[in-house]
Amino acid sequence: MDKLSRRDFLKTSALTGAGLVACVAVGSLPALAADGLPLNERPEAAASKFGAMSCAEALAETYADLVGLSADQGRKVAAGFGLGMGRKQTCGAVTVMLMIAGLAGQKKSCPSLMEAFEKESGSLQCAYFVDSHGYSRCRDLLRTASGLLNAQIFV
Repeated sequence: MDKLSRRDFLKTSALTGAGLVACVAVGSLPALAADGLPLNERPEAAASKFGAMSCAEALAETYADLVGLSADQGRKVAAGFGLGMGRKQTCGAVTVMLMIAGLAGQKKSCPSLMEAFEKESGSLQCAYFVDSHGYSRCRDLLRTASGLLNAQIFV
């Protein structure tokens, strides 16, 4: 089987994201989903899932209900983004934070989310965190990404 080039991977990811956005109708987003957690409990919920699943999957599952996805759909969509897209690139929590913002119809918030995450954590790169701290910071990074979603997207 041929390896997928980075360019083809990015094209496929973009098409997948566009398809999800086209398929998920998001109306006004409630501060509390009908069967979900209150926003203030989501940072810790996301952090507690890390280890049983990747950072990307943990964040996607925690916010899936707020963007019209099931928890299972959230995990599946985010599966390839853990460990910095599997290659220590952009942090998986950052990638999914931006994906959730887009699905919530808040794409204009993405630059400020990235800037705030980088300011608070010191980087956007998984390699920086893993090489400097191993995986000991991942739960804190999930709390950071979740807190930013709460503050900037689901206010």
